[in-house]
Amino acid sequence: MTVNQSKINDPRFWKLWRDSGAVETIEDAYKRNPEFETYLGKVNLIRRGYMGYETEARQLAEQNGIPLKALEEALPIGREKEYIRKVDSVRRGYMGYETEARQLAAQHGLSLKALEEALPIGRRKETARKKAVYGHN
Repeated sequence: MTVNQSKINDPRFWKLWRDSGAVETIEDAYKRNPEFETYLGKVNLIRRGYMGYETEARQLAEQNGIPLKALEEALPIGREKEYIRKVDSVRRGYMGYETEARQLAAQHGLSLKALEEALPIGRRKETARKKAVYGHN
């Protein structure tokens, strides 16, 4: 069945079709598409904070007519997790992640509070590591 583009994202349209018994849910139709599972896998990676999969997920969705709803819901969650991972790296003394964390916060409106709390801890750890390796500050 081919669906008019103006109707494809209209839940009322799909409800009428399901109620009439003409189609299963749209999700069931997508599940029969092997690319849908690949798309969901990439969305789940994004939700866990691995933002490098966003472009691939978008391309899969566009190529296979999959709605972007799951991706759009996963993006803010993934961005926050990516930010938290960078803040944790700063807290462990890897100060190179400070700039990336600040950029993420600025781009996506995230609070800098966690980063500001991690900075003094990270600086102490970085100094201790340098002292252990090089024998000086």
